[in-house]
Amino acid sequence: MRSILIDWIIEVHFQFKLKTESLFLTINMIDRYLEKIMVTKENLQLVGVSAMLIACKYEEIWPPLIKDYIHMCDNAYDKEQIINMELSMLAELDFNVDFVSSNCFLERFVQITKADKMTHHLAQYMIEISMLDYSSIHLKPSYLAMSALYLAKKIMNSSHPWSKKLAQVTNYSEKFVVTLSQVLLKLLKSYQKPNNTHLVGLKKKFSTEQFSNISSYF
Repeated sequence: MRSILIDWIIEVHFQFKLKTESLFLTINMIDRYLEKIMVTKENLQLVGVSAMLIACKYEEIWPPLIKDYIHMCDNAYDKEQIINMELSMLAELDFNVDFVSSNCFLERFVQITKADKMTHHLAQYMIEISMLDYSSIHLKPSYLAMSALYLAKKIMNSSHPWSKKLAQVTNYSEKFVVTLSQVLLKLLKSYQKPNNTHLVGLKKKFSTEQFSNISSYF
């Protein structure tokens, strides 16, 4: 159920043309809230909508209006329900909504390594795949970003997937990053299985020219 919710959130976020950080913050708040509060299946989408409402208020210059969220969930919830869930989430999170996402680290690592656009998009694709699955939720954002970029470089046959500069900046060893990247490789293979037909939002997003049509290749 969580995977389906996150895939839907990714699709809606892309349709609304929101900032990347709004997506990562939305999912971070969903997971932190679900860690504290038991939510019924009927209200899971309400949690997702309310988390995006908060994240967009925090990250966007022109955030979508509540009526936009009501429309995107096919009027399953009304304005009062969304506002009440927003209040509940902020209270449970003690109004602590800021965090450093794996996307922030990825952008920094891409700059350091001067990775090309396609490698960058492949690494971002793998990071967003990881958000669909609980098996990678324990990974720190910096670990996730570095292992995704390393694996992307390997897949793209980069001659220098690792460097002394990366080791200095991150204080990681290549052996450590290789071990982490195995988690992402497993998820990538699982996500590409033909029977995985219920998660389409992410593939649709990364099959666009904006993201180098990367999901069409993998």
